[in-house]
Amino acid sequence: MTRRRLAAPGALLSGAVALVLAICLAIRAFAQGIPASLCLIGAVAAAWAGILRGGVAG
Repeated sequence: MTRRRLAAPGALLSGAVALVLAICLAIRAFAQGIPASLCLIGAVAAAWAGILRGGVAG
């Protein structure tokens, strides 16, 4: 298996954990949850761009 294939499940798991934590934080402490939610939106946008533009950058 290539390194990318090994890293992909870890990235997906990390994203899922971040999503759950951002939701919990947004519910428990709304004022602190807003920046966490914005970071999560940025991470999702970056992941989506990576999916659409696969390959080596440069």
